[in-house]
Amino acid sequence: PIAYGRLFAQAAEAIHAADPTAQVSIGGTFFHDQFIIGGLEFLANMEPEAWASADALAFHPYTFYPPSVPPEYAGSSDVSLGTGEVPLIEMIAKLRAVAADAGRADIPLLVTEFGWPSWGEVDMLEQADWAERSVLLGLSQGVSTWCGYTIFNREPGGAEDRFGMAEPSGTLTPYGERMRDLAEHLAGVEAAAILDLPE
Repeated sequence: PIAYGRLFAQAAEAIHAADPTAQVSIGGTFFHDQFIIGGLEFLANMEPEAWASADALAFHPYTFYPPSVPPEYAGSSDVSLGTGEVPLIEMIAKLRAVAADAGRADIPLLVTEFGWPSWGEVDMLEQADWAERSVLLGLSQGVSTWCGYTIFNREPGGAEDRFGMAEPSGTLTPYGERMRDLAEHLAGVEAAAILDLPE
């Protein structure tokens, strides 16, 4: 984290010098320790100059891989790593706490990758419902940027191949339709306050 923080601060300085309007985010931390251990600790141990030069903090709010529970789910996981699933709202709160400890309580949070595969126990309607609920829950907490992974489904159709918003033909999946409709409904909407949701 110390080396990354130094590299990030230097890169952000160079990017801002080349384009003062560019937005540079600390990027895309993964929340669980299934693949990348200690995401929150990594952020907490970054150099202060990295936090000072960042325009945003990006994260990927996945549940355990392959994602197969909704964003509100807080039960145990099939993965025996000693940790359970963390609901989206709790992920956001923990990231905000780390940012506040670093003196950046005001830093915007961005979701630079999220989604569920329509695979295994997750059907296409659940994929669409859970993605929509994630975006709406995130918006209620002030997270306004959401980037889905990925645009197109691929063959042969394993979990990694079924995150798409469209089939290879270009036909939108229910998830793609839901994201299109949500974008249309929310066009021009601005957040007024962060909701205090019950536990």
